[in-house]
Parts: sequence; C-alpha cells; structure tokens
Amino acid sequence: MDIIYKTRRFVLKAAWPLLIVALLAAPRCADAAGKVDRTRAGERLLRHEIGMMEEWVYPYATVEAYWLPVVNISAMGRAFGVRPSAIRQFRWGRSLAPRGHFLARSFWYTIWHQSESDLTLIRRTTLRVGIDGRVIEKFEW
Repeated sequence: MDIIYKTRRFVLKAAWPLLIVALLAAPRCADAAGKVDRTRAGERLLRHEIGMMEEWVYPYATVEAYWLPVVNISAMGRAFGVRPSAIRQFRWGRSLAPRGHFLARSFWYTIWHQSESDLTLIRRTTLRVGIDGRVIEKFEW
C-alpha cells in the first residue's frame, strides 16, 4: 500500500511541470503559425446575435446550416463577417481553458464557410468570445 502511494505521488509531482510547460507553449505555438487574428479584439457582439447562434444548436454539436432558420444564419454571418449563404456548418461551446488562463470562461463559435476567392475551398473560422460578449480573438484554420 505504501508503494502505491509513493508511485502515485511521484507521477503527480512529475506530471505537473510537463502540463504547465505544454499549456504555456500552446498560445505561442498558435501565434507563431500566424493564424490567430486579434484585430477584432474588444469588439462587442450583440446579445441577440449570440443568443441566435446558440438557440438551435446544442453545445459541442456540429450542425449543417441548412437545418437552421434563416434569421439564425444571418446573425452568424453578421458576427463572423461572412455572407450568410456561404456558411455550411456551425458549432459552439465553452472553452476548456484552466482557471487563470486568458481564455478561461470564454466561449468559442466555429463556422465552416465557402471561401470568397476559391469557391471550391471550405474554410473554418473560430471566434473566441468572453462572457461579456467581447471578441477575444479570431482563428482561421
């Protein structure tokens, strides 16, 4: 029984530094790729737009846009700055960032949309939004 306690304690002590290093390196890796766009940071989304995006979709579920009402697709288009007719799929959820991280308690909204330049290309755009409705960052992938 003593060996189990010591092994568990060793694993927990050794795992924390690795976890901390991984969490600290993650934002820098995303920024280094050049895909995170913070030009919209601080911009406030309207409450009814956020409500309409969440209205018909369960968290963490991906839905096809043609199942959603037109007014909801229009709200997504305004929030993302994309033509509503270009939106193909939508997903949203709460951020899983740990307490103390700058994305903690935030929400993310992702759309799959048709590219403006190449009509055969489908792009994904994610907006990270704080609990006050302000955009934290935009991520294209």
